Amino acid sequence: MTKKIYLLLFTILSCLISISCSKDNGTDSLIEEKLDSMTGKEIIRELLIKNDNDINQLARIFDCSPSSLIRILNGETINTPEAEKQFKNVLNQTLIAKEKTLDEIDPSKQSWIFKSRFFIENHYIWLIIMLCIIFLLVSIELVEINFFSIIAIAFSIAILLAILIYIIDMAFIWFTDPPLLVDKFKNTYDPIWEILK
Repeated sequence: MTKKIYLLLFTILSCLISISCSKDNGTDSLIEEKLDSMTGKEIIRELLIKNDNDINQLARIFDCSPSSLIRILNGETINTPEAEKQFKNVLNQTLIAKEKTLDEIDPSKQSWIFKSRFFIENHYIWLIIMLCIIFLLVSIELVEINFFSIIAIAFSIAILLAILIYIIDMAFIWFTDPPLLVDKFKNTYDPIWEILK
C-alpha cells in the first residue's frame, strides 16, 4: 500500500516539475501577437522611447531620411510592408529579445573611436593601475630614491597620462563626431519607406 502511495506521489511530483520547467509558450505567443498587430507608427514610437527621441539615430539604423520617419510618425504617410518588416526586426532585437541595443546597431557608433571611449570611461581604473605599475618598474630601475617617493611619482604620472589619453580620445570624438544626416527627402516622399494615404 505504501509503495502505491509513493509511486502516486512520485508521478504527481514528476508531472508538476515537468510542467513548471517547460518553457512558457503562452507569453511568447502573446508577445508575437502584440508585435504583429503593431503598426509602423507604434513601432517607431516604442523605438523613440527607447533611444530618448533621437530620430537621427533611427534614420541611421534604417538608412532612411529622418523626415520619412517623422511623416510616418505623424500619420501623414503609411510605412511600406518592407519598412514594417525592418521596424519589427529592430524592435524584436532591441526590446523583446534584448540581443542588442540601439547603440550597437547604430552604424555611426561602430568606429574605433567610440569603442575606445567606452573602454576608457568604463575601465579607466585599470588603465591607471597598469600605467602605475609600468612607471613604478621603470623608476625603480633608474632612480635610487625613497621607495614611497617613487610610488607617489609613478602614481601621479600615471594619473596625468590617463587624463591626457582621455582628453586626446575626447578630442578625436569631437572632431570626428558624425554629422547630422542631410535630409535629402525633406520635401519629397521616399517610396521605399512610405506610401501616401
